[in-house]
Amino acid sequence: MDTQLVGRRISVRFRTSDGAASDVVGRVLAVDPLLRLERRDGTLATVDPDAVLILRVVPDRPLRTRRATAAPVDLIRRIAQRAWPAEESLPLDGWELRHTPGAGPRLNSALALESVDERLLAAARDFYAARGLPPLVEVEAGSALERQAGEFGWRPVGDRTRVLVAQLDRRWPVDAGVSVEAPGRATLRRGDATATVVVTGEWAGVTADDEALLAACLGWAVEAGADKAHARLDPADDESPWRVLGFLDHHDLAYLTSV
Repeated sequence: MDTQLVGRRISVRFRTSDGAASDVVGRVLAVDPLLRLERRDGTLATVDPDAVLILRVVPDRPLRTRRATAAPVDLIRRIAQRAWPAEESLPLDGWELRHTPGAGPRLNSALALESVDERLLAAARDFYAARGLPPLVEVEAGSALERQAGEFGWRPVGDRTRVLVAQLDRRWPVDAGVSVEAPGRATLRRGDATATVVVTGEWAGVTADDEALLAACLGWAVEAGADKAHARLDPADDESPWRVLGFLDHHDLAYLTSV
């Protein structure tokens, strides 16, 4: 299969194992040995090239109607997890137990989704104890999950993290200094300042030190097919560059520990 398809958005009809036909649309991440596609919501699909019946390249920016501010909280949390995965990640009944040596809470906490029960909390406690770390569980601040965990003695620790979103409905100049590390992932550096952007489906996750770098990364994200962006800010972070470029509050995250 042509390697020039990598990075392009395609529509594929293929034969499934039971002989039926199925379709998938997404951005090509790899073509060998299997065709790997990333859908709009960031989920992955794998297709055997020998099973492909029809393949065509489609426009990078399909019509999308849902605004960034209307996106479900758990969708954004899942997309952020795929954009910045931990070095070690253990799926467990809708949770992700994450560990990255030397990293902060986001990469050393359990991503709690869907439900909380005593068994899952005990698994998180054991997972981090085995790695010499305090148990941490990431939840949406003020959510039912936080209240459920509180019933088992888990309490917030440290400051909340703010999650901002933006609709990328205008174009920014694409900076020639963007270094593309892989399909959908790029970094821009100016002096000591750094910005990183990861496009996952229609979303771009961004970290940046100043407004100019942020705008350059958003420009690259739009060219890569994103029309929404998300970012996480700690209380000490300067929010002004994000506000200038149209980012709005979406939700807060809390980190809980066993007491």
